[in-house]
Amino acid sequence: MRFLFKTFGWLLLGAIGFLGYTFGLSQFPRQGPSLGIDQIADGIATTYVFMLKTGKCVLVDVGLDPTGRPILDYLEKRGLRASDVQAIFLTHAHTDHIGGIEAFPGVSVFALRQEVSLLEKKSEDRNPLRQIVGQAHTPLVHVTFPLEDQQTVQIEDLSITAYSLPGHTPGSAVYLAQGVLLMGDTIGIGWGGRVRPPVWLFSTDMREARASMGIFLDHIRPRMGEVRVIAASHSGSIDAVRGFAALERYVSNGGW
Repeated sequence: MRFLFKTFGWLLLGAIGFLGYTFGLSQFPRQGPSLGIDQIADGIATTYVFMLKTGKCVLVDVGLDPTGRPILDYLEKRGLRASDVQAIFLTHAHTDHIGGIEAFPGVSVFALRQEVSLLEKKSEDRNPLRQIVGQAHTPLVHVTFPLEDQQTVQIEDLSITAYSLPGHTPGSAVYLAQGVLLMGDTIGIGWGGRVRPPVWLFSTDMREARASMGIFLDHIRPRMGEVRVIAASHSGSIDAVRGFAALERYVSNGGW
């Protein structure tokens, strides 16, 4: 009997550790160095806000809340409305990044071309969780402007460049704007600044996720000097020097 209790205890401890890693018990979305831009908290989901000189704004991701309430409250406190959002850039098609999209009708939506079929519900999410429990209820997103890898878009005074980093989803995007590199869910930032791969349970192709990081680093390398800080959606930020060093180690270690 004692052996059974001990075995159960170890299994329980392992399960807690696994769930903590997977579902964010060790995730602090807004920890780390300041990004120099506003971040809107929606549980463990984060929306990033780039203010324009006209007083309007651009959003990267729109959180989990289907009413968009955290974002709308943020805008209201600044005397803004949903119609003052000039563009929305989506990192990928998971619910905690697109949940509030219906609160912004008529706003131009940007995403990588490879993610459009998921966002527009023309294909299914094939990560392990979805294969076990079925497809999630996600809003239908009409992508106004499909983006190509390394494409730069100008929204008034804001220049934002999209980079492809597939694996977590087929069209996972990284965005660079105003010295901030927004990695979405393509990585996690662990204690001590260690880079972690995306969570396998929610990722379409872990082999591609690891392989694509080296390609991404080759593409971003000419602009590394522009980057001040690197941010992961669910695990905070790290300064660019430490962050790129961690990403290089991640690649040299085969994505571990």
